[in-house]
Amino acid sequence: MTRVVASAPGKINLALLVGEVDESGYHPLSSVFEGISLREYVEVEELDAATAGSPIGAVTTTRIEVHTRVYSVGPGSREPRFDPVATQAFAQFDGPGHLAFRAAQLLARPGVLLRITIHKTLPVAGGMAGGSADAAAALVAMNALASDPVAQCDLERLGRTLGADVPACLVGGIALGLGRGDHMEQLDPGTSSPSAQSRWWVAIFSDEGLSTPAVFNHFDAAARAGHDLGGPAEFDAGRSIDPRLRRSLLAPGTEVASALVNDLQSAAFSLRPDLAATARVLADLGIPWMMSGSGPTLVALVDSEESAQDVAARLEALPRVSGTAVMWGPTEGARLEEALPKWCAS
Repeated sequence: MTRVVASAPGKINLALLVGEVDESGYHPLSSVFEGISLREYVEVEELDAATAGSPIGAVTTTRIEVHTRVYSVGPGSREPRFDPVATQAFAQFDGPGHLAFRAAQLLARPGVLLRITIHKTLPVAGGMAGGSADAAAALVAMNALASDPVAQCDLERLGRTLGADVPACLVGGIALGLGRGDHMEQLDPGTSSPSAQSRWWVAIFSDEGLSTPAVFNHFDAAARAGHDLGGPAEFDAGRSIDPRLRRSLLAPGTEVASALVNDLQSAAFSLRPDLAATARVLADLGIPWMMSGSGPTLVALVDSEESAQDVAARLEALPRVSGTAVMWGPTEGARLEEALPKWCAS
């Protein structure tokens, strides 16, 4: 048996600029991503036929098993905690439709038996690319197992076939995504541990997911009605981003606050007024905030880990808030790990 562990960061969108839907049915996007310290860990075990309980010579096609362990994070907790209830509920997704399953298929050798265990800390349908991080980590792990590994650019190409956020999770750091938001240019590689230049964030999770297609459909309806959709005037969605905005988004710490922008925010808030109510609480507290991706997760920008812990604890009791998490960025992209963190065994 051969065993490989990889991890990949979740992401937040520092900027998400959306163009009108094109003839192919997709929206051109100009997005600036930041990899954050909440990471998904993926363990891939390559088993021989005897280990898997199959007769020698009986395995002619690749067999893949996916198992997900879900962990909760919250204020005052340095390490995620295993959540057996959420793990049981998530089991329904551990099949061929899972992005990690599909990622493994792209690089698996014929006749191999693969057991994939995902250690999940990111919310489902939360706008932080949890599934995409699973896929990115699986690609890195499978590439390490390959007899002829592919280059990073090829991993990103494969990632684009799985989902628009997968390349962002592969690259990490701060990255500009063009096209459908999936053609990446790294602007800052990120770090493996927080520094004086890091940004501290509080993620505010909702008690209900939010459908990305529903948000985009609402965005399109507003565009057809002639509503102002936001975003800088001087940009070509999917092809460029305003150079001044680009520079501002690289500012350290809380200096980035004035540059945060998300064109989907109004559409999401129209669908979910409770998110707007949470945002008003943050504004009343004088805390910079934004929505990540298509929502529903909101992120608050603070000046230190201590402030983040305090804000996270205060927000836990808000209506429709299922939990919070303290995190920092930018952090490195998908990478191999020597071992799973200790909390994965808890």
